[in-house]
Formats: sequence, C-alpha cells, structure tokens
Amino acid sequence: MINHKEHPNIEKEDWRLQAITTLTKEWKSPWTNVAHPVGTSVMLISLVKFLNSNLVLPLPNATALFLNFAYKLWHETQSFLMNEDNFGQDKNRNFYPKNKSAFFDILEKRMAAIVSAYSALESFANEEIPDDYTFEKEREDKRCIESFNKEQIERHVKLEVKLGEILPNLLAVSSPKGNLVWNKFKALQGLRDRIVHLKSHDRKSTGPEEETIWKDILNVNMDNPALIAKEIIGYYLQEKDNKPRWFIKLPF
Repeated sequence: MINHKEHPNIEKEDWRLQAITTLTKEWKSPWTNVAHPVGTSVMLISLVKFLNSNLVLPLPNATALFLNFAYKLWHETQSFLMNEDNFGQDKNRNFYPKNKSAFFDILEKRMAAIVSAYSALESFANEEIPDDYTFEKEREDKRCIESFNKEQIERHVKLEVKLGEILPNLLAVSSPKGNLVWNKFKALQGLRDRIVHLKSHDRKSTGPEEETIWKDILNVNMDNPALIAKEIIGYYLQEKDNKPRWFIKLPF
C-alpha cells in the first residue's frame, strides 16, 4: 500500500524508511479518487492489527533497523566499559563490576549488537535478490543441479553463499572471498554463531588464559559491529548507481 503526504521535502523523513519518493506529475489514487499534486511524498505503508483497530505502519527498511539497533547498543556499552568508575579492583588488581545487574545488561546488549549486525547482512542479501531470480548449483553428491527460486534462496541457501556467489553476480562486483572484507564477514559470522549456539565451555568457570565468548564480547578494541556490517554492505553497493536511500543517509 502507498501513503501520500503533501509536503515537498522528503529529506526530513526518517532515513530508515523502506521506500519514499515524490510525485513528478499529478496522480489520482484509484482507491480514494483524490488527486495528489506534483511534489507529494509517496511512501510504502502496511496496515497491521493494533489494539482494537489497525495501525498505519510506514514500512521501515529491515537492514537499516538492524544496523541502527546494533550501532546504538555497541556505542552505549563501549561508554560503560571504558568508564573505570563502573569497576572496582581487588587485592590482586583484578577488575570486577561494581553493579552486577548493570554489567549483565551490558553483556546482553553486546550480544544483541553482534547478532543484530549479522542480521543486517542477512536482510540486505535477501533484499538485493530479485523476485524472479533463480540460483543453480551442483548438489553436494554431484548427481544433479539444484535450482532455487528467491523464496528457496532466502530459506535454504547459506548467507556466505549469498554474499560469496550470488550478490557478486547480481551487483557486478568481484567475489570478496579471500580479501579483507570477507575476513571481516567471517569473523562477525563466527562471533554471532558462538553467541547463538553457546557451548558448554563458555558456561563454566575459566581462567584468564582460556579463550571464551565473554572475552571476545568484552573486547573494547573491536570495531562497532554495525560499522563492520556497513563496510561489508558498501562493498556490494560500490558499483550500484541507485544506492538505497537508507544507505546514503546512514548517520554513522
């Protein structure tokens, strides 16, 4: 569905909108028979059940939402972790959180930021695949060629295949495999997978010499995962003339 707002400046509209433009000629709505003049803002909407009525929802871009959420969470947690006032020290000069509840909130937000940044990549990859696109690949047992339509790609093809094979072909860029942006993707993917599939090793008491998910989550030298995801997305959009509005207007 489409919503129309009669003001000429769409630059003031939120950058996370899925689609917004302005009319270049007068247009009469087939639903209301109301004529809308040149310059009217046009955006996608959805009607959703809300309370005891419907809500007119301006459709957001899912990738933009995931990126923004990840960025804000990571930025907030960095500020907490870099503030020494939030930590005490024992007789061995080991740090400890003064407020355990606040610290656990930080762990939750760090985990959510990483997962959300990865979800932004999944969302972006699915957005860029045309509705009529078909992906073919040799089956693992090499007995036949498998064919996937868009819905099947979204459900059954791994993200690394979408990013490593499908999107380079669609967006006229070389495969990122083996370069720095691919290494960043694999690192983010590995961290996300370790959070989503938390192993027993990370649930037990360990010493500082052991590698755990908590050490990596609390790494204050790690780049904001939203910025990592943005860089990866930017790689695929480098040759695209009509880059998404949300990407152009991204505030970070």
